[in-house]
Amino acid sequence: MLGAATASGRTLERSDLCDEKPWRKLGQGLEKVGDAVLFAEVGTRVRCELEVGIVRTALAVLLSLIGSGHLAHAQTASAAQPDSAKAPPESLLRGGPRLVGFYASSFGGDTGDGALGWGLAADLGLQRIPITVGVDVMTAYWGSSTSRMQVRAGNVLVPVDRTRDDISYFLDTSLRLQPIGWLLRPYLEGFVGAKLLKTRYSLSFPDSGSSTSTDSEHDWASTIGWGAGLDLGTAQVSLTIGFRRVSGSEASFSRAASANGDAIVQYTAPTSCMMYMLGLTSTFGVASSARQ
Repeated sequence: MLGAATASGRTLERSDLCDEKPWRKLGQGLEKVGDAVLFAEVGTRVRCELEVGIVRTALAVLLSLIGSGHLAHAQTASAAQPDSAKAPPESLLRGGPRLVGFYASSFGGDTGDGALGWGLAADLGLQRIPITVGVDVMTAYWGSSTSRMQVRAGNVLVPVDRTRDDISYFLDTSLRLQPIGWLLRPYLEGFVGAKLLKTRYSLSFPDSGSSTSTDSEHDWASTIGWGAGLDLGTAQVSLTIGFRRVSGSEASFSRAASANGDAIVQYTAPTSCMMYMLGLTSTFGVASSARQ
């Protein structure tokens, strides 16, 4: 029988080497180690899958929240759009009224030195085209004046003092060039029309001390001219400053200076004048893009 010596002097027999208990214990230990390793591997895999599932769930929740936020924003925007969608389309036309006061100075000097007046006007044009067509009506009071003139009575020239009150009425059609959306809007215009000069006058004869009754007459005269100015303000309301140069034909008047009609007084009055205007203007229908 084989044997081996140990440190204690005991000899190991072959039967000791063939004993199964130590090997079984070793195998059981290895099985336990393997089970532990397998369990650790399975636990690691489960943990990884769990973490991946948690991340996926979190991403799904985040995407759902983002999607719902966009949907809510879209619904809010769509809910806010009906008012604007239902807003009426922009008007094809634009225009507005204008109220002005003015001082007029006559070129000829036959009327008074100056007149105060006021007027109403209306302009109309197309969107985004800086041209308007206008119509205006104005009136001016020239005041009272007295002038010396000579009238022929037979073969004799007789001095006569003429006292008169004059009122002018203007009716014009204009074409105006002016930018639309500016805060300061200069303009240039041309106009044609007619002027009615209404006069009330009386005659007195200084040599005889007699006088005639007051008579009232009127006459029409054609006018043409141009003007320029500046509108300051928004489209809703703005201040307008400008001038007009009016060139017109002469108005003529005549009347008998004596009861028997042997003396006729005839005279003409120029209708040309300069007008210096100040007023307010307003515009409707201006496109929103032009107001910006």
